[in-house]
Amino acid sequence: MVGVSFIVNPLQLHIVIGEYDLSFTLNGLPADIQNYTEHAHIVDQLPDNRAFDVDNVCVLTVAKGEDWPFLVIRRYCEHFNPGVLFIPETHLLLVGAGSHLSAYRLDKPRKLWHETLAENGEFIKWLRSGEFVLMTADYELAAWDIYGWKKWSVNVESPWNYHIRKGMIQLEATGSQSTFPLDIGPLEFEE
Repeated sequence: MVGVSFIVNPLQLHIVIGEYDLSFTLNGLPADIQNYTEHAHIVDQLPDNRAFDVDNVCVLTVAKGEDWPFLVIRRYCEHFNPGVLFIPETHLLLVGAGSHLSAYRLDKPRKLWHETLAENGEFIKWLRSGEFVLMTADYELAAWDIYGWKKWSVNVESPWNYHIRKGMIQLEATGSQSTFPLDIGPLEFEE
């Protein structure tokens, strides 16, 4: 019997935004994960046994300059892509991975909130539109302001899509259409 084994190195990406140094590791752990977690001010790891499946883990670290990371986020991310949105003027970092969303302030490091999406819902992406941030997931469209305060949320069924035009959301979901103000959200939306 012939066996084949191989090692896939984790994908690593490094981005500097202003004074912040963000490092992403997908499908594995960074080599210095132990040192990162020992020195970090905030280590955010959900109590999910899957988060220990190192082949399917994503890790985000945030540092200033050459210092050790002050924030370490570890999430399970098999079968989906995590997403991050940073808002420089408010130092807000939004992270979505799988069924989990989190918000952090980076200037005075702290976790603002954590939210779990509806059952079987998976995060898709963040999008900034002026003073608002939209989050799309399999079965949800939601909005926050640039300070991290949730403004509204609407459940949707696939297939669905939306467009933003002149401060209005045009939502198309399972054959019906609705238009509502981005800043207020859907007052009456029937699925």
